[in-house]
Amino acid sequence: MPQHPQPSASWTLHNRSNERIEFQTFDPARGTWKNQVSYPHQTTPYTLSPGVASGKIRVGTANRGYVEYDVEAGGSYSIVWNRQSGVWDVRTRRDG
Repeated sequence: MPQHPQPSASWTLHNRSNERIEFQTFDPARGTWKNQVSYPHQTTPYTLSPGVASGKIRVGTANRGYVEYDVEAGGSYSIVWNRQSGVWDVRTRRDG
């Protein structure tokens, strides 16, 4: 039987700040972290490797280390400044 290539899945990230934010994404099929940049109020889709349903994102804050989250295919996420903890944070978007 011929193998049909699996479609690539993607997730989106929205920068809800007025800042340029550097962060990294991880695709388990690639096996390495990839540097990314998001500009103020930019929404960007990120494609996962074919057959991969989830990946990771990590966002660093100066002198505070980084936060790391799982991202799912089809998911929509935002980068926001968390005033309580003083770090950049990633949240699942719930747009209604």
